Amino acid sequence: MLKNKHTYLKNVDYQKPVLYGKKLSEKTKKSKGDMIMVGKYDDDPFSDHSDHKDAESPPKADIPAPKAGGMPLSGDEIIAALQKNESLQESFGTENNKYIVETLVRKNNREWNYSVSVLYNGKEIRDDAPLIRDEYKRDALRDGDIEKEWNAFLKQAGDLHLNKCSKVKDRIREKELKQKEKKKLLMVKTVIIVLVLLMIGAGAYLWFFKFRPRDVKSAPAKKQAESLPVKQAEPLPVRKQPDAVPVKPSEPVPLKKEPEPLPAKESGQPPKSDEDLKKEILDRLRQ
Repeated sequence: MLKNKHTYLKNVDYQKPVLYGKKLSEKTKKSKGDMIMVGKYDDDPFSDHSDHKDAESPPKADIPAPKAGGMPLSGDEIIAALQKNESLQESFGTENNKYIVETLVRKNNREWNYSVSVLYNGKEIRDDAPLIRDEYKRDALRDGDIEKEWNAFLKQAGDLHLNKCSKVKDRIREKELKQKEKKKLLMVKTVIIVLVLLMIGAGAYLWFFKFRPRDVKSAPAKKQAESLPVKQAEPLPVRKQPDAVPVKPSEPVPLKKEPEPLPAKESGQPPKSDEDLKKEILDRLRQ
């Protein structure tokens, strides 16, 4: 038997690594009411076909996970929640504009790792540099103060979680400011359009009723003229014909006398008689 209130364990090879946080599957002997808690191990702790479970930290007090839409958690509350659940989610915004900051931690025999990602309406953000997933890995600690190192590891994850939450809040605030600016611009445009329409209406009114030319007949005046009874035209006075003037009988117009034919010039041939002229005319016609 060993002194200093330590129990000697049989059939235990102390050359092999011992995992922290698991109870020994074999029975242990008691000495003066004291007992040592030793982890369960395999022949090859790094084998892919090992039956051991992931190492766990000592049980902590029950701390409920944060509810969506509640007050932001502090660093200690985040560490306590990660120690218990190994996952943490905080939501911000409204239903149609909802951000979720999700932090996951993993602890096994080979490595420790944590990741912090941001979801927007259920989908992970991958195209926004400040809000994309951040992940960190390190080798698992096998000796020394494992609990202290694990708590420091969780603190790093918690700080990154808080950083992502602050960036999400800034992003929501920026969107709200942009929406307010859009509403202001829309109101200004609406006011300008209304003023322009009022000016056009006032100008049309002044032109139609004040500065409209007088010779232009309006449609109501035409309708009013059509509705008035038409006056019958008075008969025109008949003009009396003047008294008949006696016409003197016209004197007969003297007929113009045809000029007498000039005497034919004397030539060597005697003048042709009428019979001779007729014969010449007939001969020409026959030809």
